[in-house]
Amino acid sequence: MTNMRYLILGTLLLSVCTLSGCTQRREALGGGGRSRTSVKVIRAGGGVGNEGGGESGGEMITTFGDFRGRITVTGTAPQLAPLVRKGDASIKDDICKAEDVPNETVLVGPGGGLANVFVFLRRAPNNVEIPPVPEAAVSLDQKGCKFVPHASIVRVGQPIQLLNSDTVPHNVKGKGLSFTINKTVGPQTDASAAPVEKATRRENAPAEIGCDFHTWMRGWVLPLDHPWSGLTNESGEFEIKGVPAGEMEFVVFHEGKQLGAFNVTISPDAPVEETMEVDASKLAGN
Repeated sequence: MTNMRYLILGTLLLSVCTLSGCTQRREALGGGGRSRTSVKVIRAGGGVGNEGGGESGGEMITTFGDFRGRITVTGTAPQLAPLVRKGDASIKDDICKAEDVPNETVLVGPGGGLANVFVFLRRAPNNVEIPPVPEAAVSLDQKGCKFVPHASIVRVGQPIQLLNSDTVPHNVKGKGLSFTINKTVGPQTDASAAPVEKATRRENAPAEIGCDFHTWMRGWVLPLDHPWSGLTNESGEFEIKGVPAGEMEFVVFHEGKQLGAFNVTISPDAPVEETMEVDASKLAGN
C-alpha cells in the first residue's frame, strides 16, 4: 500500500513538472534520473524562433538584396501656412519668431515626391542574423523652434543625443507606446553636454515627439529592433540595403498614419523597385 502511494505521488509530480516546463534536475522514484524539457515558440504562419522575431522560419538566410522605390502624391497637395510667422507678437521667445517656423507635416518636392515617409520591414525574420546596434548616436536637434530632423529612425539601444541649438530651453517628449521619454534640454546644449536617451523596445509605428514649452513643435522617431528601414528624401525616394532575401512585407507610414504596404520578394541578384502613389486628400494636414 505504501509503495502504491509513492507511485501515485511520483506520477503527479512528474505531470506537474512537465506542464510547467521544468528545466532543473528531476529525479525518478529510484533516484538518479535527469532530464530537461525544451520549449520552442511556434508562430502563426509557421516558423520557430525567439520572442520578437518575424514569421519566417527554416534555414538561415544568408543572401541579401536591396529594396528601393519612390512615394509620390497625386492631386493637389495641401499648402500649409507656417506654424509661427516671423515677428508674431503672441510668441514670447524671440528665437521662435526670428523667422517663419514652417509646417513640415507635408513636404512635396518636384515631381510630387513626398518626403519624410517611413518605409520599414514590419518584422525581421527569425532565421536571419540581426546586425549589431550602431554605437554612433543619432542626433535630434531643436533649432529655430522646430525638431531637426523632422523624422528619424533609431535602433533599440542606440544612443539618441538631444541637442538644443536655440537660446531658450526645450522639452523633448516621446509619445509612443514604449518610446516615452520626457527630457528638458537647456539652451544651446551641444553634443558635449547633451542628454542621451535610448529606446528600450521597438515601436510598430513612428512615435510622435513634442515640446511642452512650444506646443507647435512636432516630429517623429521610429525605434526598430532591426536595420531594414528607410526615409524618403525630398524627391520621395528611399533605398534600403542588405535586406534578407525572400518574401518580405514593408509598411509605409507618414506622420503617424499608415499609407499602405509593399509585399516584395527580395533577390540577391538585382534590386527590387516599387512605387506608391498617395492621394493628396489622404495626407495629414488636410
